[in-house]
Amino acid sequence: MQQLSVIGSITLMIALNTIPVLSQEENKEANFDSLILSPGFSPNLTLEGGQVGGYTSGSFPLSSKTNSDRHGNPCIGFGDTTPDHKLVLEQDFSNLTVQVNSRGKGTTLVIQGPDKQTFRCGDGIESTNDATVKDQIWEAGTYWIWVGTVNSGTMLNYTLTVRE
Repeated sequence: MQQLSVIGSITLMIALNTIPVLSQEENKEANFDSLILSPGFSPNLTLEGGQVGGYTSGSFPLSSKTNSDRHGNPCIGFGDTTPDHKLVLEQDFSNLTVQVNSRGKGTTLVIQGPDKQTFRCGDGIESTNDATVKDQIWEAGTYWIWVGTVNSGTMLNYTLTVRE
């Protein structure tokens, strides 16, 4: 009986210690830096322009967000369940390009729009191996960006650049 009580106490302590961690993860908006942009911004080599950095090493299939984007492009790759970046557009943009630079290591992009239903996806499989999303009509609001890799669990450092 004494042994069961000790095991029960240890189990309870482990459970109580993991609850705050789970809560923090659920409230986490993005893994890395955010961008807040208005038309006319100039991307540069600092985090104050249209460029941020991060790394990816996830095993979450990004296709579970959506299989394809609004243009029928496939949404592929593996990333984290939490978005990597938050992009806030303070006004509408007629054109934007979101590009990953991992030095050609095979990246993918999934971008969820402010309505949570519109997705834009890209991969670098047919070009430089770095994902790019170039599209028109970006409405003001908050976008969530996942940077993924073609293979699950691959760790890559990258920079993410946004250009008009």
